[in-house]
Amino acid sequence: MTLLLKGTHGTTSYHAENIKEHGFKVLNSGDDVGKAGYGVYFWNYINTNTNALKLSEAWWEFARKKKFYDESKDCTLNIFDVEVEVEETLLLDFVTHPELHEAFIEAYPLGEKEQYYGAKLDLFIKMLEKQLNHIYEIVRLNLSVPELRKVPFANSFPAFVLKTQKNVIINNIII
Repeated sequence: MTLLLKGTHGTTSYHAENIKEHGFKVLNSGDDVGKAGYGVYFWNYINTNTNALKLSEAWWEFARKKKFYDESKDCTLNIFDVEVEVEETLLLDFVTHPELHEAFIEAYPLGEKEQYYGAKLDLFIKMLEKQLNHIYEIVRLNLSVPELRKVPFANSFPAFVLKTQKNVIINNIII
């Protein structure tokens, strides 16, 4: 069964130009390991993108303050509203399968700095893939936005991460 995942991705104008020209590129190495390991991140939504848009903006604002972007270039906010198709068997879904989250926490107990868990999640996924002899293209999980305050039910929101190169359909770009 094919699933259609909808999401938003906030970034700078200079990154947006590159994405428009070349598409979203999954990088599997380097120094930039995100909260869920390597990959391209999207805030997931089902019907309406209102909260996903706010989350994209909040992440961009955090990254801008932390100087993750090249300030000599145009760092104006651009948000991509996208769709990605994935076969259900190629989606590793921590949201609908909480036993995966439980197994990860068992393997890597709480207590470390949050920044280390992205690399650990990549290791966990690689071990799982090896054990099952199966590669996952997308991981869906709940993520937090650093420094996001005044949110209901804690700071954790559905997201998905492309772990392999996929065709991402860009529906809209909000500038």
